[in-house]
Amino acid sequence: MCKLISGIVCALCAWVTLGLAPDAVLSHPTLVENVMDYGAVGGEGIDDTLAFQAAMNTGRTVWVPGGHTYTLGQLTVVSGMTLECENWTAILKLKDGATITGGNFWIGKVYTDAAVSNVTIRNCQLDGNKANNTVVGATAIGFGGTNILIEHNYIHDTFFACVVLGRPTGAYNMRIVDNWCDNPGTNASNWGAFAFTGGRNLRMLNNLATSTDFGMCYSYDIEPNTGWDIGNILIQGNTSVGGGSSNNFCNTIQVMGTIAQPLNDVIVSNNTIRDLHSGRAIGFAAVHGLLIQGNIIHSSIGGSIGPSSGINPASPISNVSIVHNILRGGGGILYGRSPGSITPVLIANNHIEAPVTGISVGAVTGGTITGNTISNATGQGVVLTDVSR
Repeated sequence: MCKLISGIVCALCAWVTLGLAPDAVLSHPTLVENVMDYGAVGGEGIDDTLAFQAAMNTGRTVWVPGGHTYTLGQLTVVSGMTLECENWTAILKLKDGATITGGNFWIGKVYTDAAVSNVTIRNCQLDGNKANNTVVGATAIGFGGTNILIEHNYIHDTFFACVVLGRPTGAYNMRIVDNWCDNPGTNASNWGAFAFTGGRNLRMLNNLATSTDFGMCYSYDIEPNTGWDIGNILIQGNTSVGGGSSNNFCNTIQVMGTIAQPLNDVIVSNNTIRDLHSGRAIGFAAVHGLLIQGNIIHSSIGGSIGPSSGINPASPISNVSIVHNILRGGGGILYGRSPGSITPVLIANNHIEAPVTGISVGAVTGGTITGNTISNATGQGVVLTDVSR
């Protein structure tokens, strides 16, 4: 526990160093709607839902003054709106026993409704109050559309995920940037921090996900809903501390297509993963065109990088490059399975310290393994099975 808490503190210090300090204060913008003008009180236990919704319905910038706790129920976003908090002392708290209807979100929009556009949620603290909310649907932010930005929020204690963006069609240019998600999900819910479920031109950048229990099944998830278009994805510069699930099928970073709907064009680069409880650090399935580059992984209990456990073994995987990563402890790079369809893979210039097995590759057509360094392996350094080059 001390080690995990220390890891969280170190990760947070690095995050703050990048200019993401929790007490960052924005100047009061002009030409905005102040929630106080719509009747919000900001007193603990006083329901401000109607005031917030009325301000948001203007489709303009909604200013939320700091120094208050706003008790809220479900809120619906509209096109053109920005929810702008003064700083993280503006606490938006899901009310006890909240009723969530018509979707799986607290702040968002039903996926079957028309897509929204030009929506920003920035600089707020969102308290999911999961100790007093066990309802299905308590994901903090959930919707999809065009030109969506979720930026610099502190989101914690959600029953499900912190942010899930996506919709079947009409979702482009969605970004999750510089947020901190702490203590999401439950061991039973198997949810986690941040996810995309549909859309194009998707970005997860410089976020922090932390957990001291098994609630955070994943930290950064790319997993399309059935029939939802998705692709052109960048997961970069994020940090995850803790997490995992007792079922061993969770991955800190998941790139999870399906046989019917494989993913394409995904980059996972320069992320840091520490103290994973179980599962893969980076796991994937049914993906064509995946670059895993420059990531740092510490003490992963499962295989550090490789196809996800527990998936359909026939799911196709092709054109994967795993290069210039640093892996310390755990299972190394475990790539391939039989049966399965796995075609060209490049595993090059990775540095692997103290793994059980450094690199294990099987059932691969067109494999290139070169320039890797493996030190202090407790088992075998490199294992190749049924690999054609």
